[in-house]
Amino acid sequence: MGLSGQVNDTDEINKTKIYGVLPYVAPEVLNEKPYTQASDIYSLGMIMYFIATGRPPFDGRKHDEDLANRIMSVDDFRPEINEQIVPKCYIDLMKRCWDSNADNRPSATEVKEMIIVFYHSYTRHPEYKYLTEIEIEKEQSDEIKAQFELAELIREEYTYYSSTNNDNQNNHPDHDNDDNNNDDDNNDDDNNDDNNNDDNDVSDPSAFVQAIADEVVPNNNNVSDPLAIEQAIADEIVPYNIG
Repeated sequence: MGLSGQVNDTDEINKTKIYGVLPYVAPEVLNEKPYTQASDIYSLGMIMYFIATGRPPFDGRKHDEDLANRIMSVDDFRPEINEQIVPKCYIDLMKRCWDSNADNRPSATEVKEMIIVFYHSYTRHPEYKYLTEIEIEKEQSDEIKAQFELAELIREEYTYYSSTNNDNQNNHPDHDNDDNNNDDDNNDDDNNDDNNNDDNDVSDPSAFVQAIADEVVPNNNNVSDPLAIEQAIADEIVPYNIG
């Protein structure tokens, strides 16, 4: 996503120094605590948000001290998401990843297991069923599949509606825009409109699940080494430090 950068070779790595792009940095790290695996899981939660919406977290906000203080605050300031276009199970996992309490975040192994469950439930691919120790009832699997299918349907309709609406606006320009101060629907102040086209550029959570699944079982080959599986998922989740 164009966010990573290399630490200067001449710099001495300082465990208390903050490396990263502000919206992706865990609150405890912003509070000058050391990086941990849980901190990386927090960053993963923000990457999941980017994948689900097609927008960076806190898009439109300045990366400044005010944002850092909000992220560290007790009110758990996090990006808003249109829950209609993203499966609930995906949102639940994402929010667990960015929990303000690092102890409440899932491990990389648990994230891997849940993504395999999502993928198997959605595709019914037989090989993936045996790559997780999580047991899931058919009713739960059906519910996960239904969530992904419903979210995809709503997202397609939403994208079509947005595209059609934009075409209509281009074909019928508003001649009354001279007085924007009296137009409640004007989009001149995007930063102050929490609902301003937040999800026009939507991505696909299913693609995230597919990408992770392809890393776990590349080319649909049988994988028998659980350590290799865990390493593959870890490499996909945190391929390099965000910087």
